[in-house]
Amino acid sequence: MKKKLTIKEIAELSGVGKSTISRFFNDGYVSESVREKIEKVINENNYEPNVFARGIKAKNNRFIGVIVPCLDSTITSTILMNLDNRLRELGYIPLIINTNHNVSLEIANLENLSRLNVEGIILIATEVTKNIKIL
Repeated sequence: MKKKLTIKEIAELSGVGKSTISRFFNDGYVSESVREKIEKVINENNYEPNVFARGIKAKNNRFIGVIVPCLDSTITSTILMNLDNRLRELGYIPLIINTNHNVSLEIANLENLSRLNVEGIILIATEVTKNIKIL
């Protein structure tokens, strides 16, 4: 697998600063000549932005975290398939996390998804505890 370019590397190859690259990707003002330099580097290296990384900062990243206690249950599987289909129809990207009925892992993943700024979290809890209610 080919190593992906970073924003820093695109800046160096384009001869501009990282803030200019950031403006370029966020549709800020960049002169036409600089825009062409950046696009040339992007095209030559088949650069594709990391959607997940961009989503962490965005307020509307389209990620929905789905935490489930297991994947081997017929009920959970049916729920996940329908949920996955519906979320995708609505333009969301489901991030499905299996916790193997571990309540501590459920809580840790709730906190992780919250830090990742996902737009929503769906929890099929093993057990509803005070810790989960607080989050």
